[in-house]
Amino acid sequence: MSIRPYNELRKISSEKARELIRKIFEANNRNISKTAKTQELHHHYNFLQ
Repeated sequence: MSIRPYNELRKISSEKARELIRKIFEANNRNISKTAKTQELHHHYNFLQ
């Protein structure tokens, strides 16, 4: 199973993108920096909005 990157998924569905980030965030023990790096996000606020 492949997981689409956040930025790509957000273009399709912002709701699904947020759901993905929440799941990854929980899997990373609620570590924002690790979650951002996992999804190659440069700004933490991108997925917190």
